[in-house]
Amino acid sequence: MKLDETNAKFAVVRTAFHNGGTISFHNSLEAAKTAKKQNTSATCECGCCGVVPVTPEARTELMDDANRSWYHVPLLYSELSYWDTGKQSPYTLCK
Repeated sequence: MKLDETNAKFAVVRTAFHNGGTISFHNSLEAAKTAKKQNTSATCECGCCGVVPVTPEARTELMDDANRSWYHVPLLYSELSYWDTGKQSPYTLCK
């Protein structure tokens, strides 16, 4: 079964600098982090992409796993905006 926003826990999504878009969906946080690493350029400063929780449970798992303080609760995939030329910060994750 192909994973999508209806059956996955995590999505890997590009930043607005790279014109947004969903790279992949995953059911494991480790797989999502691996996909993020594979799609991040060592020479780019925008972050290139990020792991986004699809479900509230995945959001909790992501926040519990992180080795950093959270200044805000991460948006769910359904809450992300679609990429629109010049409308978002280059660092914003968007579909």
